[in-house]
Amino acid sequence: MVEDRTVKVLNLRNLLGNRLVFALFMHYTDFILGIEQGLIMKIKYITWLPICLLLFFSDCFASISKDERAIQNVYRAWCSAVAVSMGNPKTMTKFYAPDAILLPTLSPKLLVNKNKGLDPYFISFTGHKNIKCATNKLLVQLYGDLAISSGLYTFTYLDQHGQNITLPARFNFVYKKNDGHWLIVNHHSSLLPKM
Repeated sequence: MVEDRTVKVLNLRNLLGNRLVFALFMHYTDFILGIEQGLIMKIKYITWLPICLLLFFSDCFASISKDERAIQNVYRAWCSAVAVSMGNPKTMTKFYAPDAILLPTLSPKLLVNKNKGLDPYFISFTGHKNIKCATNKLLVQLYGDLAISSGLYTFTYLDQHGQNITLPARFNFVYKKNDGHWLIVNHHSSLLPKM
């Protein structure tokens, strides 16, 4: 009877393809069998549930590839650098490839990373008092040695009168892998339209 139940459970798991549903099913069936067959089945119930949950959550974390994690890390490092740059453009431009294009949040110009072409913008932008970048949403797409991160972020800083300024914006970063490092080759950022 137990072998027959195991085969049915495995077939159900294959049909459902969802480890969380499988874990909940095992939890429920083992609890019922535990009532019918006593302490041995209760011990099995206690053992199965953590194992199934571990399998489910390990798949969730493993679903992010090494390159996707690397892109997230580069983006997060860029966002963190906004707060620590304090007008030093090198803190920001190190993330950009030579000839990278920037359509910045607070400038009408199209900027190219040639002859320190991004420096004046980042001197001004990161020179705002207490400027911070907070990520609201981040999506990553991979295409071989190219990747795109898109999402929403919010910049906050104090203006010259000490007033808090909040700038919700949207972004696209395009990255290219060069010698094992991901560099930004194109970055577009614009203020979020008011609805």
